[in-house]
Amino acid sequence: MALSEFQGIIEKAHILKFRKFIDLEIKCGRKLTVIAGQNGTQKTTLLGLLAHPFSMSKKNPDDENIESMAEDGQEKDFSEAKTIQGHTFQSKFARKFKFDSTKEQPKDHEYSLYMLDKSIGDNGVFTLESMRRDKKSQKLRLWKKGAREAGDGYMHYPVIYLSLKRVSPIGEEQKISNTTVNLTNEEQNFLRSNYDEILSLPPEEYETNELKSSNKSTLISHPSAYSALTVSAGQDNIGSILTAVLSFKRLKEEFPSEYKGGLLFIDEIESTLYPASQENLVKKLFKYAKDFQLQIFCTTHSPSIINIAMKDEYKNDCAFNYLKSAGLSKINVDEDVTPEQIYAHLSLTPIMPPSAPEKIRVYTEDEEARLFLRALLPAKYIRLLDIVKVNIGANELVGLKNRKIREFTNNLIILDGDQSVKARNIIKLPGQYGPDKLLHEFLKNLPTDDTFWPDVETTGAYSYQVCFRNYREPASTNEGESRKFYKKWFKEQCDNHWWDKNNLKAFKYWTLQKEEDAKKFKDEFIRTYNFLAQKNNLPPIQ
Repeated sequence: MALSEFQGIIEKAHILKFRKFIDLEIKCGRKLTVIAGQNGTQKTTLLGLLAHPFSMSKKNPDDENIESMAEDGQEKDFSEAKTIQGHTFQSKFARKFKFDSTKEQPKDHEYSLYMLDKSIGDNGVFTLESMRRDKKSQKLRLWKKGAREAGDGYMHYPVIYLSLKRVSPIGEEQKISNTTVNLTNEEQNFLRSNYDEILSLPPEEYETNELKSSNKSTLISHPSAYSALTVSAGQDNIGSILTAVLSFKRLKEEFPSEYKGGLLFIDEIESTLYPASQENLVKKLFKYAKDFQLQIFCTTHSPSIINIAMKDEYKNDCAFNYLKSAGLSKINVDEDVTPEQIYAHLSLTPIMPPSAPEKIRVYTEDEEARLFLRALLPAKYIRLLDIVKVNIGANELVGLKNRKIREFTNNLIILDGDQSVKARNIIKLPGQYGPDKLLHEFLKNLPTDDTFWPDVETTGAYSYQVCFRNYREPASTNEGESRKFYKKWFKEQCDNHWWDKNNLKAFKYWTLQKEEDAKKFKDEFIRTYNFLAQKNNLPPIQ
């Protein structure tokens, strides 16, 4: 599968029953899936359910000896390849689940993963249920439901599961071994540059060491002047995540034909990291998900992680699942939720209703649009508005509205005429161009003896020739260059006050000549204003 075609591995999950999860559907993003919620909403459990049925090995990943099945330098095939630290690409049951055999019984648990590869399971549906490990044991395990053959209890994709064990302070561990890791120069640079960028550290000379204890092993890049034992928990966390990403990178490069993508699971991704580094990390993960065909899953209750993951620029690549308790025995997914609502729920602070505005605020793309608006509407309507003097691009305005930011759903957004977006609180200026180009084309097509020119000429030596001197429309079809030309032309007219001190005379003349278009806009404005006035408890335009 070509890199550009990678759409992820898991499409969605459906949990029929698993403790407090009952008939629950989970959305999966092709690059990043975020699972958020308060403590006790089983975020880690859900992460484990998603990660559990994957192992690159054809052997049972829960076998005690699986870590040693392939000796260093002896990998013969893709299924036995190992991570940077020499582990197999697998996720052991015991690292994620603890079943209570006195309270939980076989078949009490069942869920399905819907795979993009339809050759897996039942037309892409891989269903698991709980069962006894064997006839003698009372212990439970999760295994493929229905008829099974040897080797089909797991789906064979490389997977790495990073539990919270990764952030336990390595300096507090007992019997720590410290060894140098054999990495290529490119891999060393990968770790060093990402450390610096994610943690906003100054560039230094680095070395990489592997620290092992009875509890954990971690790969740490650190300044050469300091011991690896002195690194912070945040550096340790970043080291674990970057090492996992680097392992997938190496796997993809060593087995380009066999590699079809990988799965990375990170519990409480924000642990030990300050907010800016959290944001830097998420941006990096989006990049490496694309570069190395990774589908990444994480749990969090960090507002910083939530805010960046829900940005409009990531909406096609990210799925967000917010878990909320519904009483004592059930957990639901809140699908229609805003960052503001999440923060209020996590911080246990109510969203205070805003004080009733005295005016409807108006957001436009630029100053040209604001001038055009003042020319199109009578003064009595302008007095009803708070026209915000800030320039925000059309895509950004629409994105803020789509993210349900109250400021941009309860107020008026006016876009240039060359935009195509429609919504209850969004209207467009007349014409098929931005206001600067629209006015340029209008004046250019006026006769040199039109009554407009003698009128304007009274404010100075202004005429058709003066208006267009030194300006020849760009031959280039580049949209950016074209936009610069019209803005520069418009600014010169305004700077010289050739359209009177308020720069409205040319727009006013346009409204007189385009009376029907101006009336159509005014009627649409009144309808939209009255809709917003009702939402904001303001009197309508009669």
